[in-house]
Amino acid sequence: MTLLIFKLKYMKKIVFLAVAILLMVGCEKDKPIYVFGNGNPLYLSFIDINGNDLLDPTNPNALLFEFMYLYKLENGEKKLVYNSNMDQAKGLLFLDESNHSEYYRLGIFDFEETMILDFGGNNADTISYNEYSGILTYDGKVVWDYEKDGLRHPIATIVK
Repeated sequence: MTLLIFKLKYMKKIVFLAVAILLMVGCEKDKPIYVFGNGNPLYLSFIDINGNDLLDPTNPNALLFEFMYLYKLENGEKKLVYNSNMDQAKGLLFLDESNHSEYYRLGIFDFEETMILDFGGNNADTISYNEYSGILTYDGKVVWDYEKDGLRHPIATIVK
């Protein structure tokens, strides 16, 4: 009789522990991977097919920062990102990283799930981030994957 009470007492704890572990492991798959926001921008470099830096202001074919605008999609509508109270009012920051890296960079703050980066004229590209898979796409092509790249600050080089 005491052996039966002993088994029941510990079996309840073991079952409870097993269920708790399964619930914790099961919920991990649906946990968002937050890599943008709170001062964590997305960094992009742009090059042509010959490897020339398209953000370098001395390049005659440069993508000029003053003509760049960032839009977010809300309910299918493009909305301009602009907040005059922020240091990066346009949600963009031009970085001269030429001393530290191979290319100049564009920092994108205030990132939403789908953004449109407009370079002026008819030159606009779509950037999307899936917070559950950790995959960033640029015009439909995967350019950064949290599982593979694992950087806290995503950096991608785009060939235009």
